[in-house]
Amino acid sequence: MLGDAITDGIGSANDSNARWTDAPAARLQGDPGLAPVAVVNAGIAGNRLLNDAAKPFIGPSALARFGRDVLDKPGVHWVLVHEGINDITATHMLSAAKDQVSAAQIIDGMQTLTARARKNGVKVWAGTLLPFEGTKRFYTEAAEAKRQAVNAWIRSSGAFDAVVDFDLALRDPAHPGRLQPDFDSGDHLHPNEAGYRVMANAVDLRLLVAQPPPSDAGRKAVSAGAAAGR
Repeated sequence: MLGDAITDGIGSANDSNARWTDAPAARLQGDPGLAPVAVVNAGIAGNRLLNDAAKPFIGPSALARFGRDVLDKPGVHWVLVHEGINDITATHMLSAAKDQVSAAQIIDGMQTLTARARKNGVKVWAGTLLPFEGTKRFYTEAAEAKRQAVNAWIRSSGAFDAVVDFDLALRDPAHPGRLQPDFDSGDHLHPNEAGYRVMANAVDLRLLVAQPPPSDAGRKAVSAGAAAGR
C-alpha cells in the first residue's frame, strides 16, 4: 500500500492498529486461501507523488522511493497506489515553480509508476483521492477541479488492474466535496477510524485470486529483464 498520511493512518489512535491498511491484513490472515499474502504499509505522512520533501511535506517522492519501498520488497506481486492529494495541496501552499503541478502531471506520474510496476511483474491498483473541502489553508475550487480530474482518469482510463473508489465510499452524499461527518477525523482531510474501516471494506480481496501473480520462475525472468528500469 503506497501512499501518504491516509495510508500512514493519521486520524487513527496511536498503536491501535486501526489504519485502513490493518483491516485487509487481518482479513487475509483469516482466510486460509489468502493467508500467505502479507500487507506492507508504505505510507508516509506528508508524502507527495512527484516532488521530494519541502516543508511541510515529507520524504522522497513516491516516484523516487518506488523502487526501494515497492519493487525491491521480497515477493511483491501487487501494489495499491493512493497518492496525489498532497501534490494538489502543495500547489496552494508552496511558491516554487516545480511545486505548481497540474492534474495532467499527477496522471503522468501515476502512469510512470504503473509502467515500472508492470515491467517488474507487479499488478497495480489505484485508489481515488478523498474529498477535502473544509480544510484550512489549501482548499480552493481550482484544487478541487484537479482532484476531480485525477479521479475521473483513475476511474475511466483502464490504466490499472483494479480501482478502489475511496472517494465514493467516504464522501458526503449531500455535499460530495466533503468527507461524511461520521468518517471525518475533524480536520476534513484525514478519515477517523470509522472512515478507515470503510476504506478497508472497499478493497475487494477476491481480486488477489482473480489476478494471481506470475509463477516464481516467470517473475524472476521479468524482474531480471526489468532491473535496469528500477
